[in-house]
Amino acid sequence: MKLLAIISLSITLLLSGNSFAEELTKEKAQGIITPFYDLFSLKGSAELARPNYHPNYQSFYSRDGSRDLTQTLHFVATLFPKMVPDTKWEQDDLLVSGNQVIVRGTLTGTPVGDTFFGAPVTGKSFSIMAIDIHTIQDGKIITS
Repeated sequence: MKLLAIISLSITLLLSGNSFAEELTKEKAQGIITPFYDLFSLKGSAELARPNYHPNYQSFYSRDGSRDLTQTLHFVATLFPKMVPDTKWEQDDLLVSGNQVIVRGTLTGTPVGDTFFGAPVTGKSFSIMAIDIHTIQDGKIITS
């Protein structure tokens, strides 16, 4: 009887997939992603954000390209604040689906300099909605 119970439990665990993986809750997801968004709001630092990223992290920022962790942190912590020194990020919604965290937010600011991503700077502020999908592996962001 005990052998039958052990076999039954083993089959159940095998069929359930990631039964030993810890569930990613909204609270855990929020803790993982917050340091990245703090960079956009000029509240955080690359040093505080780096531990929340997997060493093999990739940011797919366009259809044609991606950045690794070092490139992403350099852009977000160093280059973007120079282009938009009054940057503000507000999180509007967060959804967890398996190991993915979907964040809808609003990015606002006023670009400075001559051009902003190829467009002439006019002194006008912008407000854009963004949707980011982060994949979490081993408690760290591996792709965005």
